Amino acid sequence: MTEHVTTSRGDTVGFDRRGEGPAVVFVAGAGPFRAIDPQTTETAELLAGRGFTTVVHDRVGRADSFREGRVDLADELAAVRALIDVAGARATLCGHSSGCAIALRAGVDGLPVDRLVLFEAPIDPAATGVPEWTAQLYRLLDAGDRAGAVSHYMKDIPLEVLDGLRTRRCGSRSSPTRRA
Repeated sequence: MTEHVTTSRGDTVGFDRRGEGPAVVFVAGAGPFRAIDPQTTETAELLAGRGFTTVVHDRVGRADSFREGRVDLADELAAVRALIDVAGARATLCGHSSGCAIALRAGVDGLPVDRLVLFEAPIDPAATGVPEWTAQLYRLLDAGDRAGAVSHYMKDIPLEVLDGLRTRRCGSRSSPTRRA
């Protein structure tokens, strides 16, 4: 059942909490949200059955955590902090894709994180063109070109996956193009 928490920045975050025990908070990548991510839900259910409290949430800006406007790292970290508090004051963060970067920053910034579990982290210190890529993404978002922003963001994703993302909706009010 969906619960909600309000972050220190005023955002309402929708989440599912399961089990009792040491906390694991899942931080999804840029595309997924609970309604289209059954693998994370299944993993959370398995961990809850093994004595953990698990929290799976919709990142700020989509589905049950919807809000208008650009979402920045401070918004994401405030959400993670609120979810850690809900889960039991300390947590292991399990990050996927861009969620890895958020989880890493949470640890660096001193949030009460005991461990990090990271997979498919988009971290490549040798990558070039990141500022230009980011600037183009924001130009598309600011112009309201959601489809263009998703295409730009997901340019290395197989076309069939990108087409699937284009046709899905984030809850009733937003689409995955809302976030970068």
